[in-house]
Amino acid sequence: MAMGFKLSSTARALLGLWLTATVGRADWIDPDTPYDAMTTTPLNVKPPKLEKQNKKDDDDDDKKSRRRHPETKSPAPTASPVPSAVPSSTPSAYPTFNPKTFELVFSDEFNTPGREFRDGGDPRWTALDKNDYTNDALHYYSPNNVEIDDDGYLVIKTEAEDTDIIGFDDVEQKKTTVTKHFRSAMLQSWNKFCFTGGIIEAEVQLPGKARIGGLWPALWLLGNLARHTYVGSSEHIW
Repeated sequence: MAMGFKLSSTARALLGLWLTATVGRADWIDPDTPYDAMTTTPLNVKPPKLEKQNKKDDDDDDKKSRRRHPETKSPAPTASPVPSAVPSSTPSAYPTFNPKTFELVFSDEFNTPGREFRDGGDPRWTALDKNDYTNDALHYYSPNNVEIDDDGYLVIKTEAEDTDIIGFDDVEQKKTTVTKHFRSAMLQSWNKFCFTGGIIEAEVQLPGKARIGGLWPALWLLGNLARHTYVGSSEHIW
C-alpha cells in the first residue's frame, strides 16, 4: 500500500507522519524522529460490557409495543444454509490480541523549511500537478499550494483561484476546456514507499468546522496498483 493525503481548506494544516511495521529499520526514518517513537505496540481494544435487561422489563416492553401497533404476520421461515465447517469447540476470546513490539521503518517530521514536493523533487512524496475529476471535485491540485513553513509544519492551502484545463466530455465524447475555480494540494507516496502491513500513526490538524460542508480533508492508504485521481488505474471504482 501507498500513503496519500489531502487537506482542503483556507486554513492552515499541520501534519507529522510515521509508520511502524515488523521489519528492520531503514533509511526511510527521519533523523529528527524522537527516540521514544522508534517502537510501538498495538492497542488492545475491548468491546464495552452491556448490562443485561431484566426479562420482566422485556415482557412489559413487548406488551406495550403490541398495544401501540397492530399485530403483523411474519413471513414463512426459510431453511438456513448448512455450515461448511464445524465450529471450534473452544473459540478464541474476542477480540483476538497478540501483543508484540513493532519497530519504526518510516517517519517524516516535515520540519525542513523550503522542501520541494514537485514531481521528482522529493524521495518520499509527490505533490500532484493535476486536475481532480473524482467525486465532482471543484479544485485543481497544484504543487504551489503545499509548503513547509518556518515553524516546521507542513501546510496545505486551498484558495479560490481559477485554473483552465483540457477535460473530456463524457456525453459529447470530445475534449473540452474546463475551468476549476479552486486550487488545493495532495501529497502521495505512490510507487515510492510501499508496505504490506503494520501500524500507521499520523498527527493531523484538520481544517474547517464540523457543521459546515464543502471541505474534504483526508489521510488514507491505497493499494499501490491504484493511484488516486487516476481513475483508470482502479477501473473507475473508488
